[in-house]
Amino acid sequence: MINQIMEDQTFFDEYLNSFCGRFTSESLDLSFEPPLPYTKHGIKFYNNYKALQQALTFLKADKDIRINEMIEIADLVNGPDSFINKGFRKTYVEINGADWFPSEAEQIYNNINNLIGNYHLMWSGLEDVFEREAMFHINFIKIHPFEDANGRTGRIILAHNLMKNNMAPVVITEDEKQKYFEFISKDDYRGFADFLRERSMQEEQIINQLYEEKVNKKQK
Repeated sequence: MINQIMEDQTFFDEYLNSFCGRFTSESLDLSFEPPLPYTKHGIKFYNNYKALQQALTFLKADKDIRINEMIEIADLVNGPDSFINKGFRKTYVEINGADWFPSEAEQIYNNINNLIGNYHLMWSGLEDVFEREAMFHINFIKIHPFEDANGRTGRIILAHNLMKNNMAPVVITEDEKQKYFEFISKDDYRGFADFLRERSMQEEQIINQLYEEKVNKKQK
C-alpha cells in the first residue's frame, strides 16, 4: 500500500505533509512535562518535522536505520541550538512517571547495537511485522539512549520501519498516552503489537480517503 502511493510523488508529498502535522502535534503532547510556551512549541514542532523528513529520506533510499541514522534523527529532533549533547548520552537520566530504569550510559552503545542485531537477525523471521516493531520500540525506549527526545525519536523510527514494510505509519494521540506507557512499562509486546496494527489500519483509511479526494478532484 505504501509502495503504491510512493509511486505517486505528488500525492505522497501531500500525504506526508498531513502526517507530519498530526504526528508532530500529538508527539509533543506525549509527555508528562508542563505545556510549552508558544515559541518553544513551534521550535519543537519544526525540529520534529525535520527529523521525520530525514527518516523518510532514508525510506526513499531503502536505507535501514542503524546507529548513525538513529543519532542523526535524535540530533534533528533536539535541534541545532539545543543544550543537549549530541549522540548517545554520557550521563544517567531519570524518566518521570516510569517504574523502570534506563540503561547505564556506558551500556548504551552495546545495548543499542544488540537491539539492532536482534531486529535484523533474530526477529526478522517473525510473521507479524507489528510484533517485531513493538519489541524494537519498547526495548529502544527502555534503553533510553539519548539525553532527551527518546520518545519522539523512537516513534519516528517506528514510522520509518512500518512504511519500509509497506504498512501505514501510526499516530499515537495524547488520549492514548497512558495506554502507550503501560505497554512499555509491562513489556507488553503482544498488546502493543495489536495496538499498532489497529492504529496502522486507521491511518490506512486516512490515506485511502485522501487519495480518493485527489482522484475526485482530477475528474471534475
